Amino acid sequence: MKRQLFPVLLMIVCLGLSLGVQAAAETPAGSAPAAKVKAISFPPDKKIDFEMKATSPMMCSGKATVSTKEGRADIEASFEGLGEPSKFGPEYLVYVLWAVTPEGKASNLGILNMDREKGEISTSVNFQTFALGVTAEPYFAVTMPSDTVVLINAVPDKKNIQTAPLEAKAPLLQRGRYKEVGLQPVKIDPKVPFELYQARNAVQIARYQKADQYAADSFNKAAKALDKAEATQKDKKGKKDTVIMASREAVQAAEDAIGVAAKRAEEEKLAAAQAEAAKQQAQAQAATAQAAKAQAQVETTQQQAQAQAAQAQAATAQAGRASVQKQRADLLKQLNRILATTDTDRGLVVTMAGVTFASGSAKLQPAARENLAKLAGIIATHPSLKLDIEGYTDSAGKDETNQELSQKRAEAVQAYLTEQGIPASSLTAKGLGKASPVAPNDTAEGRAKNRRVEIIVSGEEIGTTTGR
Repeated sequence: MKRQLFPVLLMIVCLGLSLGVQAAAETPAGSAPAAKVKAISFPPDKKIDFEMKATSPMMCSGKATVSTKEGRADIEASFEGLGEPSKFGPEYLVYVLWAVTPEGKASNLGILNMDREKGEISTSVNFQTFALGVTAEPYFAVTMPSDTVVLINAVPDKKNIQTAPLEAKAPLLQRGRYKEVGLQPVKIDPKVPFELYQARNAVQIARYQKADQYAADSFNKAAKALDKAEATQKDKKGKKDTVIMASREAVQAAEDAIGVAAKRAEEEKLAAAQAEAAKQQAQAQAATAQAAKAQAQVETTQQQAQAQAAQAQAATAQAGRASVQKQRADLLKQLNRILATTDTDRGLVVTMAGVTFASGSAKLQPAARENLAKLAGIIATHPSLKLDIEGYTDSAGKDETNQELSQKRAEAVQAYLTEQGIPASSLTAKGLGKASPVAPNDTAEGRAKNRRVEIIVSGEEIGTTTGR
């Protein structure tokens, strides 16, 4: 079939394309140019149906359904009237479906499964807002779309569907110049695995992109894989699966080589530009004494600006410390209204003593629960704070029993604070038995003070990070 040309003006974005296409001036008279595509914000747990429209007067169309759940978008799409990709040029062998975010991130969602002029695909992507487009490509593993865009999504005619424009950026690598590679038209032989045709394209394109110079390791890997596939195909005893696997390996390695080559070529170009800039700068600095004097004045101005910036930074730091100290003092005051609280190097230590639990039990008394509820209400306004809960007993009884009881009491306080909305990740609980008495254990009053739970409140916002 004679190739029909419908040039399309494209914007390529980062490693992908914005899919915002317009028909160029050569579009035949009377044909409507393709509208610029918009990214669709797909609502969670919904199924959205929409059309895929041709970017030129081609007689092709498509339908897509996107179902979103738990941050993933499942895509089912079918197309008609596509024809062979090679009608766009001998280099094109497959159709690829792309998802592009408003920021320009493009993701290869896979090739269309073709049956004559019909194609379909079932895939998924972890984007919430994106546009869809179909391009013709030389092989399956491309990481950047060509500028041969065949279809783009239409915006579904539904209420509450939000859209976003796509951010267009300058291309890093023009992928629409495949015709310069010198690929020749081929007649597909059904006895030859289709993957082998793609591998031949990939390696030849990689060589054109100078991957054999800039990414020799990856390119050689691709070339060896292609040689293996070709040899196996010629071998009458060769297995088709071996040809397919080697071809796929060649495609992937070639695409990797293209990416590395593009990066290194850009780095080489940038280094040359930097060297030229350095040369020009040196010439300018040596031009006249007046230039040196001006440079000195600039440096003096910069030093003054740096000094001012340092002063401003110091003032900001001082203000920050003052703010932290005030916040710490305010929190100490609030906590003291509920329970006895002291300011220590470890943080603000809230002490629950007296009749906090039933005798010999880890069950919180009503008054203790009420105080903890009030404490939780205060802490909830400071979500970055950490609470380390420590349980203590007096010296009466066995050490093992005291240790177990103190642990259960600390955990009871932890559980109750969690019920009150304090995140479990902000809490720890530890039983310390009769350790660290705050009063003598030889009197009933002293033992009562030692039977306590301490809650150590710490965090950067009150200037303490040593609580844990």
